[in-house]
Amino acid sequence: GQLRRSTEPYDNLEPDKNDETCLFVGDLGRGTTEDMLVQEFSKYGEIENVDMKRDKGTGRSLGYCFIHFKTKDQADLARTKAHRAKLGSRAIRIGRARRNTALYIADLDPSVTTDKLRSVFQPFGELHMV
Repeated sequence: GQLRRSTEPYDNLEPDKNDETCLFVGDLGRGTTEDMLVQEFSKYGEIENVDMKRDKGTGRSLGYCFIHFKTKDQADLARTKAHRAKLGSRAIRIGRARRNTALYIADLDPSVTTDKLRSVFQPFGELHMV
């Protein structure tokens, strides 16, 4: 099939497939390209999509991507064999892609209360506050 690449910065910060064929690849060097990823990971199986995450303003890599394989077995092989392997000058980190539902909020004005935060975010869904 045709390899699909995401071209939109911040285009879904999470994987667009929530299945076992999608891997998170992190600790990528700034110079890492989609072509480098395809070259490195194709030896483990057929890649359907490389979704490199980029800064919205500069277009620079954010240092991570999601790679979608054709099958779970191919993704498992890549995760096992390539975790902590060198890509360029850096050891990359690989894990199962998971939907991130946590939101960290920092540097709030002291006047912002838990109730105020709850009222702002409640319309978007159920909250589990820590």
